[in-house]
Amino acid sequence: MNDKADRKEQVRAIHREVNAALEQIAKKHGYAFKPASARFDFTSIKFNAAEFYTAAEGSVPGGPAVSNREVTSWSLFAPGNNLKADFLGTNFQAGDGKTYRVVGWSPSKPKNPVMLLCVTTGKSHKAPVGWVRQNAPQALIDPNKKPNIFF
Repeated sequence: MNDKADRKEQVRAIHREVNAALEQIAKKHGYAFKPASARFDFTSIKFNAAEFYTAAEGSVPGGPAVSNREVTSWSLFAPGNNLKADFLGTNFQAGDGKTYRVVGWSPSKPKNPVMLLCVTTGKSHKAPVGWVRQNAPQALIDPNKKPNIFF
């Protein structure tokens, strides 16, 4: 094996051990642990000959359905797109018969900025604002307002 492959295996081993340790600590304090991906696309683990970096996320079981970051993004962008600020975290039934929960706004995804969780299947989705307007008319601030042409 070459030197880079050896380092990659060492980083994978360290990543597994760090995840195991963090999971034990999180359980001890009543948190749910969500390890970062162990894929080597250099987004979740970065390394070179001298150092490495890894990321992890956690959440409180039974805590709020959305994080502060999502609340902030939603409150900034949704009203400008004729969606109520207090619609975040709300469930609605779409035309396909499935129930969805609005969980956030992704400003980096202008075509599909609304982040949804399908309560029926448990899968997460990104949707255009127009789809939410069509399937959840209760989310609209003013039903007669014309849509924003940018979203």
